[in-house]
Parts: sequence; structure tokens; C-alpha cells
Amino acid sequence: MAAVALLSAWTGTARAEDLKIYPVAGLFGPEISGCALDGPAPPVRIAPALCSQFGSGQQAAWGQQFRSMMVARFGASIRDRLDGPLPDGLTREAMVSQTVVASLHLSRADLWTVPKQSVIEVHMPITLSLMLTNVLTGEVLLVQNLSTNVQGLMPQAGYEAQAVAEFPERFNQAISTLVEAAAANFRPSAIEGVVRGRTGRRYVLDVGRRGGLREGDPIGADASVVFADADYAIIEPALGSLTVGQALSRQIAQPVEHLERPSMLVVTADAPQGVAASYLTTLMEDALGGPQGFAVVPVNPSLPQIREPALTAAGVAGRLRRTPDYFLRLSVAALDPIEANTNVAGVRRRVQEARAFVEVINPEGRVVFASQGVDQRIDEIVGDMAPSSEQRRDAALKNAIIRAAAELSEAFKPSRLRLEIDPAGDEVRISDPGGVLTPGADAVVVRRVGRVSGIEGEVWAPVTDVEVTAIDGTEAVARYAGLEAPRIQRGDQVAYEAAGPSSRSRRIFAQCLTDGLPALSVRGAVAQPLLQPIAENSFAREFSGAVKIASFHQELRRMGLESQFDGIGALGAYSAPNPEICFEPVHQVDASAEQAQGRHAVDAYDLTIGYVLKKENQRVSGGGLQQRLSATAAPANASAEYRDRSLQIDLATAVTELARQAARDLDPPL
Repeated sequence: MAAVALLSAWTGTARAEDLKIYPVAGLFGPEISGCALDGPAPPVRIAPALCSQFGSGQQAAWGQQFRSMMVARFGASIRDRLDGPLPDGLTREAMVSQTVVASLHLSRADLWTVPKQSVIEVHMPITLSLMLTNVLTGEVLLVQNLSTNVQGLMPQAGYEAQAVAEFPERFNQAISTLVEAAAANFRPSAIEGVVRGRTGRRYVLDVGRRGGLREGDPIGADASVVFADADYAIIEPALGSLTVGQALSRQIAQPVEHLERPSMLVVTADAPQGVAASYLTTLMEDALGGPQGFAVVPVNPSLPQIREPALTAAGVAGRLRRTPDYFLRLSVAALDPIEANTNVAGVRRRVQEARAFVEVINPEGRVVFASQGVDQRIDEIVGDMAPSSEQRRDAALKNAIIRAAAELSEAFKPSRLRLEIDPAGDEVRISDPGGVLTPGADAVVVRRVGRVSGIEGEVWAPVTDVEVTAIDGTEAVARYAGLEAPRIQRGDQVAYEAAGPSSRSRRIFAQCLTDGLPALSVRGAVAQPLLQPIAENSFAREFSGAVKIASFHQELRRMGLESQFDGIGALGAYSAPNPEICFEPVHQVDASAEQAQGRHAVDAYDLTIGYVLKKENQRVSGGGLQQRLSATAAPANASAEYRDRSLQIDLATAVTELARQAARDLDPPL
């Protein structure tokens, strides 16, 4: 069980104890499960035998049970209605801004079985999430996740009926545990700052990124942050004006030091068959939100269903949230397990491997970091004392995600840069000797304000936004992207957050497509189902040019985020890449020989892994590597299926290493 605490959108000068919770009497998730939808991979996993527990009437009953538990546990913090009498001194909008909606979400309710000698061992994994969401802005304040796996022995005849009969008690207990955990982690506090000066129609606040403020954050009654540096922020009220010396606050629900970290929104692109994508998203969000992690930006998938009735009841209009700093694309795969007898009589050995592929993508759509987490679960099985294969797969998936997130937390370190600029007619030329800018990158022009009492160091304020359109040597050419195109003055600079290695090429690269699908050149006799995620992730990780994921815009659009995030549709990540040069992975695996080693047989294979760069379907350059692979020794009497599954585990490791080196060795066209 884990909680992900996030930035709240509560504003004004309300005290933490004034904040209220409006629990929605509903259970969200079954409507997008296989019980309600046709298709190979519904976002929510419910075992077919349990679908009867989530009919419309029972689903409503679960929702009402959740609301009753919330009211009982949170007591005085509950707001029963959004259209009721207003507290003294509050407008309807202010009241709504000081209220979070609590909603209950299901990711999975499954049944796993392990046959025993005369009974069935039944596992009942349940994953629930409780979200506290600011209905006015859609920002998620707190996510409390709970995964539980109740198990027991049941008769072989009729075990499903018994499991279904026991499910209501198990589910109610899970909801109760979840509510208790959320209550323990619900600890709102406030960011407080003082207006120290004025610059044009905007104001200087003495709290910045180190104090937990970022661009787009609302603060005070109706002000928002338009620019944040380390120790100050430039803010702008929507209506009226502020005064120097005025105190403003913003409510939060996590330590301030967490808020200065980069924010990330998880996009689960691929999941193993039978595993809910929403469940994998909760695992990654929990892994990212640790002490050394990032500011996670969860999405309430049922926000439209929750928000519209609530806003209508309150009679106010909603706002949109700011877009995240980065997107985290997650693809997870579980290889088929292998199982064989050992040298010890009555003991078998089973191996289950899982891999998690991660690409961090900036708003322009460029991959700025890529990693791969790997985990193996190895079990020595005596008699029928075997754990559930689904249970071991689940453990491997979780550990692979944790390892990928750990590498990300350790190695991904964005930095804020200042670059010199010069005007050039209707354009701006930006000095970029490090090659951090690429076409499509957005940046902000800032101007020195000078010293402001109460703030250490010089203050800079935003002047306008620019978008990079071309690269000319060590300079980037940008156009004005803001509403205004002011005259650039001597000393003005561009502020930009750089992440990932600099590019040795000023071009954009993405995987080639064939009939709209990623192109692969597979030439050998041995297929590899994991080739696509391995090849794509390895290229994005090691190639020294700017790489985009060809399918990411489609994966992002499927989440339906336009109604939640301000301006997300204008981001480069939301549009299909239009690379000047594309890459095509090359894969060839052929059997070479078989050798005997005692009672085991060792197969050998010739591997060729590489990439071809193409422009307008014509080869520009390419390169690859060859290797002789000695497969893990298999029992002499092993079946063809066992050998193939064992080979896939070996190939996943060998091809990852070769693909990374091949991408590293490939020189990008300038």
C-alpha cells in the first residue's frame, strides 16, 4: 500500500483545517473493464467470474459504502453538498476551491489458482485507489493505492462459486483499509509568500521553486505563477491588483522539497496480456513518488463523470491544470516462464522474467532519458508447493518497474539554463553551443528587473515566449510564440530547462513506419517478440541525436487529456513526429550449432543487431554488431517449447546489449 501526495490547487488564505472533502458515492473502473467492454486489453482487469459483483446495482452499492466510510472516518472535514449554504465570507468559487472530491477507483479484481493434490489454492488480488481531486482545476491532491491478495484453500469442485461468495467481504475490507490509510496520509499544509515588488502588470513574490512554486501554479485568490526561479516567482492576478507586502498562500499536501522536483505524468503504452494498464500505472506512480523521486502528476480517469455534476451543482466554471514538465512512457512485458526438473529428485526450478521499458519525454516530444528495469523470480518447487504463476509474474513486473524508476531517479537530472540572445528582424537568434535546443522547443525570454527588497540576488521577469524553428551552426533560430513580440534588449536571455544529453545533430529522428506501424527488418529464422520495445528503447537511450517515439502522440491522445490540461494539444508531444531521417532496427538470429554438456544441451546462435537510417525510404547510413550466443544449457530431454522460452530470456539480455552499442556507435547526420 502506498500514497502519492501531490500538489493541490487550493488557493486563498484558508487554513488547513478549513479544507473540506466531498466524497462521491461511486465506484469507477468496472465500466472500462472486460465486463463492460469488448477488446483484447481493457484498462481495468476483472476476472470473468467476478463480473456479477460489479453490475450497475452492486457497483452503486460499493460506491455508497465508500461514501459512508469516508463520512465516518473524516467527520468534520466532510462537506455534504456543493450547492448548500455558503460559509460566511466565501464566494461559491472560493468554497469549491477549498473542497476536494474523494473518489474510489478499481484497477483489478482477479482470481488466481494453484492446483494442489486435493484442493485449489485461490488468490484474490484487488487493487484500489482513492483520489482526492480539486474539482475546480482537476488537480489530484492525493492518491492512496492499495493492493491486497487474500488467499485460501477451496474445494476443486465449485471453488469459483465459493470465491464469488467471499468476495463482498474481502472487497469491503479493502475499501475500509484504503480509507484508513488515506486518512493517515491526508496532511495538508500551505506555501506562504509575500509580494515584494512590482514589474509592469505583474508582481514579485518571495517564494520560488525551492519553496515549492512552479509555472502555472495558482496562488492567492486569483493569481497564478507565470515564471519561477529558485527563490522568487513572478505572479499575475487574473482580476484586480495586488499590493506590496500582501501575503498569499497555496495549499499543498506533501513536503515542499518534493515540489521542486520535475513533474511527470505516466503514460502506460503497453501491458502484458491479462494485466491492467491502470494497475501498472499505479505501480510506477508509487515508485516515482518516493523520497528521491519526482512530483507525480496522476490523472483522474473519471474526472469528466465526477467534475461536471459537481461544478453544475455548485454553479461555477472549472479551470484547466498546467501541463507536466515531462511525460513518462511505460511499456511492460513478461516473458513466458520456464520450468524443469533439477538434479534433486522431486524438485523443479521455475524462472519468470519481466522487463519495464521507460522513456522520459519532454513537452516537445523528444526522449530525454530511457531506461530498462529487469527482474527474475526463481523458485525451487517441491511437490505441489508451487506459488501461483500469476503471483510470481506480478512480483517480477513490480520489481522491474521499481528498478527502472530507481535508475531514473539516480541518473535523470534536468538543469535550468540561461542562453544569450540577439534580435534578428522578426526572429530571435539564441546562442546554443551545447546543442540543447531542437526545432519545436519552447523557451521564455527573460529580462533583468534588478534588485528587489526581501529577495536575494537579481530578479528576472518573463518578456515573451519563443519557439525554435531551425538550427544554424551553434545558434538556434526562434520565432515569437507569445501574444506579444516586444523589442529584444541588450542583456535579455532565454530561460530553458535542459534534460538529457546534448544532440550531435540538429535533426529529429524517429522510427520508420510501414503502413502506420513501426518498421522492423527481421531477417533470421528465430523471431523475438520483445524486439520492438528493446530496439526502440535502446536507440532512444544511446543514439546521439534527438529521438522521438513514433507512436507516442497516439498513446497520449487516447488518455483524453484536453479537458484537463491547459494547452496540451499545442505541445509537440501531442503531434505526430515528422522526422527528416528515420531509423529501422535490423534483427537476424539464426541457429548455429548444438553442443552436449553432460546431461544438458547447449544451443548456439548467430546474432546480428543494428540500425539503418533512412531519408525518404533511401538508406543514409547504418551499422550493426554480430555476436555468437551460447544459450543457457537446457535439459537434454527439454521440449522445443522450453528451449524457445529459455532462448527468449537469453535474447532479451543479449539483444539489449548489442542494440545499445549499435545505437551508440552510429553517427547521426549533422
